[in-house]
Amino acid sequence: MDSLVLRIAGLNLKLQFGRKEWFDFCSKQYLSFSSSGNGRADMSILVKAGSPENKKTAARVKYISKNTVELLFNRDIKKDFLIFNFLIKKAFAGALLLNRGVMLHASSATINGKAVLFAGESGKGKSTIVKKLNCRILANDRSILRFINGSPKVFCSPFYEQDTFTKSVDSFPLSVIFLLERRNVDRVEIKRLEEDEAIFKLIPHVVFRDGSPRLSLVRQTKLAIARIEKLVKKTTMYTLSYPLNKFPVLKKML
Repeated sequence: MDSLVLRIAGLNLKLQFGRKEWFDFCSKQYLSFSSSGNGRADMSILVKAGSPENKKTAARVKYISKNTVELLFNRDIKKDFLIFNFLIKKAFAGALLLNRGVMLHASSATINGKAVLFAGESGKGKSTIVKKLNCRILANDRSILRFINGSPKVFCSPFYEQDTFTKSVDSFPLSVIFLLERRNVDRVEIKRLEEDEAIFKLIPHVVFRDGSPRLSLVRQTKLAIARIEKLVKKTTMYTLSYPLNKFPVLKKML
């Protein structure tokens, strides 16, 4: 099998492809994150083509161990790359939890050399706000965080999302977290959250790997709570409500 090693948040993700055309295509898509592969793989994903008898299964994930996943993919990766990335992201979320990191349902961007995170439910404007602020986008849907020497860093996401932005292995210290609330307000409203409330509100935005005996949901939940507690102690979290026509004001405030 052709192998591609990606360096993501300081971890080695090894993708092994059952088809050479899949390897060639993904090598181009993930070019900025490709690595020589020196050192052990923190996670391996075996991407296999389905046999005739299981063609009805569009995609299936099988967890072989905590660090090894088999992905049966009966789709055209070029046409369904968004689906492929979604499955890879979900699997990699488990590797992050096991290695001092966490993936959040949040967008992120850099302001003055530091990362700003925008968490929120779908439709709250996570992607909109990072585009409108005209800052460097790190992720517009799933943000990758990891503690390096005890401090939270935000890493650029290698995974394809619906909007394109510059990809690189750079990381930035986390400055602040905003929980997006309302957009139909007359002015920008920012409210600081106490630690307990911040933890309670941020936990639902953690991306979990699909539950499996190899890395159970209970185990992931315990790890996620530990990560979020540490994250909240290391940074400040606010709720943010903003009108769509106040982005210049919002950027100046941030």
